[in-house]
Amino acid sequence: MVDRTIEQSPGRQFLKFAILGFFVAHVWEILQMPFFEPGGLSPTERTWRCTIASAGDGLILGSAAWLASKISTHADWSRTLAVKPVLTYFGFGLIVAIGVEIVATTLPERSMFSWRYGANMPMIPGTSLALVPLAMWIIVPAITLWLSRFTRE
Repeated sequence: MVDRTIEQSPGRQFLKFAILGFFVAHVWEILQMPFFEPGGLSPTERTWRCTIASAGDGLILGSAAWLASKISTHADWSRTLAVKPVLTYFGFGLIVAIGVEIVATTLPERSMFSWRYGANMPMIPGTSLALVPLAMWIIVPAITLWLSRFTRE
Protein backbone atom coordinates (compact mmCIF):
# COMPACT_ATOMS: atom_id res chain seq x y z
CA MET A 1 0.00 0.00 0.00
CA VAL A 2 1.31 3.47 -0.93
CA ASP A 3 1.63 6.10 1.80
CA ARG A 4 -0.46 8.95 0.33
CA THR A 5 0.51 11.39 3.10
CA ILE A 6 4.06 11.62 1.74
CA GLU A 7 2.88 11.96 -1.86
CA GLN A 8 0.45 14.74 -0.94
CA SER A 9 2.91 16.61 1.28
CA PRO A 10 2.93 20.42 1.19
CA GLY A 11 6.41 20.29 -0.37
CA ARG A 12 5.17 18.17 -3.24
CA GLN A 13 2.17 20.46 -3.66
CA PHE A 14 4.54 23.46 -3.81
CA LEU A 15 6.68 21.86 -6.49
CA LYS A 16 3.75 20.64 -8.59
CA PHE A 17 1.97 24.01 -8.55
CA ALA A 18 5.18 26.01 -9.06
CA ILE A 19 6.09 24.03 -12.19
CA LEU A 20 2.60 23.93 -13.67
CA GLY A 21 2.03 27.55 -12.70
CA PHE A 22 5.22 28.70 -14.40
CA PHE A 23 4.13 27.29 -17.76
CA VAL A 24 0.53 28.51 -17.53
CA ALA A 25 1.67 31.96 -16.35
CA HIS A 26 4.25 32.20 -19.14
CA VAL A 27 1.54 31.86 -21.76
CA TRP A 28 -0.49 34.56 -20.00
CA GLU A 29 2.54 36.86 -19.61
CA ILE A 30 3.29 36.67 -23.33
CA LEU A 31 -0.35 37.24 -24.30
CA GLN A 32 -0.70 40.29 -22.04
CA MET A 33 2.40 42.03 -23.48
CA PRO A 34 0.34 44.40 -25.68
CA PHE A 35 -1.14 45.95 -22.50
CA PHE A 36 2.27 47.09 -21.22
CA GLU A 37 4.73 49.75 -22.35
CA PRO A 38 7.77 48.21 -24.05
CA GLY A 39 10.05 50.69 -22.24
CA GLY A 40 12.66 50.65 -24.99
CA LEU A 41 13.24 46.91 -24.54
CA SER A 42 13.91 44.66 -27.51
CA PRO A 43 11.51 41.76 -28.15
CA THR A 44 14.13 39.40 -26.68
CA GLU A 45 14.46 41.50 -23.52
CA ARG A 46 10.68 41.65 -23.15
CA THR A 47 10.43 37.88 -23.53
CA TRP A 48 13.12 37.36 -20.87
CA ARG A 49 11.27 39.71 -18.53
CA CYS A 50 8.09 37.70 -19.12
CA THR A 51 10.03 34.54 -18.30
CA ILE A 52 11.35 36.07 -15.06
CA ALA A 53 7.83 37.24 -14.17
CA SER A 54 6.52 33.73 -14.91
CA ALA A 55 9.10 32.25 -12.55
CA GLY A 56 7.86 34.63 -9.86
CA ASP A 57 4.27 33.69 -10.67
CA GLY A 58 5.20 30.01 -10.32
CA LEU A 59 6.75 30.68 -6.91
CA ILE A 60 3.61 32.52 -5.79
CA LEU A 61 1.38 29.68 -7.03
CA GLY A 62 3.60 27.09 -5.37
CA SER A 63 3.55 29.06 -2.12
CA ALA A 64 -0.24 29.40 -2.30
CA ALA A 65 -0.58 25.63 -2.80
CA TRP A 66 1.84 24.96 0.06
CA LEU A 67 -0.16 27.21 2.37
CA ALA A 68 -3.43 25.59 1.27
CA SER A 69 -1.90 22.17 2.00
CA LYS A 70 -0.74 23.28 5.45
CA ILE A 71 -4.18 24.53 6.52
CA SER A 72 -6.14 21.71 4.91
CA THR A 73 -7.53 18.86 6.94
CA HIS A 74 -7.79 16.93 3.68
CA ALA A 75 -4.55 15.51 2.28
CA ASP A 76 -5.77 15.99 -1.28
CA TRP A 77 -7.38 19.44 -1.20
CA SER A 78 -6.60 20.14 -4.87
CA ARG A 79 -8.64 17.17 -6.01
CA THR A 80 -11.49 17.36 -3.49
CA LEU A 81 -11.69 21.16 -3.80
CA ALA A 82 -12.24 21.65 -0.09
CA VAL A 83 -13.48 25.21 0.44
CA LYS A 84 -11.01 26.57 3.03
CA PRO A 85 -7.79 25.53 1.21
CA VAL A 86 -9.14 26.57 -2.19
CA LEU A 87 -10.07 30.02 -0.87
CA THR A 88 -6.64 30.23 0.78
CA TYR A 89 -4.95 29.26 -2.51
CA PHE A 90 -6.78 31.92 -4.53
CA GLY A 91 -6.74 34.57 -1.79
CA PHE A 92 -3.01 34.28 -1.10
CA GLY A 93 -2.17 34.61 -4.80
CA LEU A 94 -4.45 37.59 -5.28
CA ILE A 95 -3.13 39.45 -2.21
CA VAL A 96 0.51 38.87 -3.20
CA ALA A 97 -0.27 39.88 -6.81
CA ILE A 98 -1.79 43.17 -5.70
CA GLY A 99 1.30 43.90 -3.60
CA VAL A 100 3.65 43.01 -6.46
CA GLU A 101 1.69 45.21 -8.90
CA ILE A 102 1.86 48.19 -6.56
CA VAL A 103 5.60 47.77 -5.98
CA ALA A 104 6.53 46.96 -9.60
CA THR A 105 4.67 49.93 -11.04
CA THR A 106 6.37 52.33 -8.62
CA LEU A 107 9.97 51.09 -8.99
CA PRO A 108 12.29 53.10 -11.26
CA GLU A 109 11.42 52.49 -14.90
CA ARG A 110 14.70 50.79 -15.85
CA SER A 111 14.59 48.41 -12.89
CA MET A 112 14.63 44.73 -13.87
CA PHE A 113 11.52 44.17 -11.74
CA SER A 114 9.40 47.12 -12.85
CA TRP A 115 6.81 47.61 -15.55
CA ARG A 116 4.47 50.28 -16.83
CA TYR A 117 0.93 49.91 -18.11
CA GLY A 118 0.17 50.83 -21.69
CA ALA A 119 -2.56 53.29 -22.68
CA ASN A 120 -4.86 50.38 -23.59
CA MET A 121 -4.61 48.72 -20.15
CA PRO A 122 -8.06 48.62 -18.51
CA MET A 123 -7.86 50.00 -14.97
CA ILE A 124 -10.03 49.23 -11.96
CA PRO A 125 -11.93 52.49 -11.34
CA GLY A 126 -10.81 54.42 -8.28
CA THR A 127 -7.53 52.49 -7.95
CA SER A 128 -4.09 52.36 -9.54
CA LEU A 129 -4.62 48.64 -10.22
CA ALA A 130 -4.92 47.19 -13.70
CA LEU A 131 -7.58 44.65 -14.63
CA VAL A 132 -5.48 42.33 -16.83
CA PRO A 133 -2.84 41.42 -14.20
CA LEU A 134 -5.52 40.91 -11.54
CA ALA A 135 -7.65 38.80 -13.89
CA MET A 136 -4.53 36.68 -14.32
CA TRP A 137 -4.70 35.81 -10.60
CA ILE A 138 -8.13 34.30 -11.05
CA ILE A 139 -7.62 32.59 -14.41
CA VAL A 140 -4.03 31.27 -14.12
CA PRO A 141 -4.52 29.74 -10.63
CA ALA A 142 -7.80 28.16 -11.80
CA ILE A 143 -6.13 26.58 -14.85
CA THR A 144 -3.17 25.46 -12.72
CA LEU A 145 -5.51 23.92 -10.14
CA TRP A 146 -7.41 22.13 -12.91
CA LEU A 147 -4.19 20.83 -14.52
CA SER A 148 -2.91 19.65 -11.15
CA ARG A 149 -5.77 17.17 -11.03
CA PHE A 150 -4.24 15.31 -13.99
CA THR A 151 -0.79 14.90 -12.49
CA ARG A 152 0.35 11.66 -11.02
CA GLU A 153 1.51 11.95 -7.47
